Amino acid sequence: MKSNEIADILLKEYYPKGRQFCSTNFSACGLQECDVIMVTKSMMIYEYEIKCSYGDFKADFKKDYKHKTLKGEYNYDEKCLQQTGTAGRPNYFTYVCKKGLIPVEEVPSYAGLIYINEDSTITVIKKAPKLHKHPCDQRVIFQICRSLTARMIYGSSYMNWKRIT
Repeated sequence: MKSNEIADILLKEYYPKGRQFCSTNFSACGLQECDVIMVTKSMMIYEYEIKCSYGDFKADFKKDYKHKTLKGEYNYDEKCLQQTGTAGRPNYFTYVCKKGLIPVEEVPSYAGLIYINEDSTITVIKKAPKLHKHPCDQRVIFQICRSLTARMIYGSSYMNWKRIT
């Protein structure tokens, strides 16, 4: 199963349940690149990290800065809120993979785990803990809208389009 197929399954599952602002391959507003980002009506950010191989999962931990940020080792919450509209990290972070790919015992304490079953349904194996209580502000929604608009017009982000034209 490809990552874009997994992203589609997640979006179709959660959009009708109130996660109304969604995008894929998003990085802005102080957040690292998110495979899938969703924002709820209460402005809580859910980030989903899609893994298609076990090696990809293990390699993710080489991103030291990302994982220290998720653990809360960098206290950027208030500063990032003022500058970017986020606390510099999502409220919830979850790994997503096909069933059985990632053992639940290897998922860090700050992350959740969702399996995508062969019938394209999801099973929450480990619920993601709340990393912080700060809601994002409307700048995040505006940035998601800008990103999606650029994809509609250019077929990619505007910056990527400029690089290839």
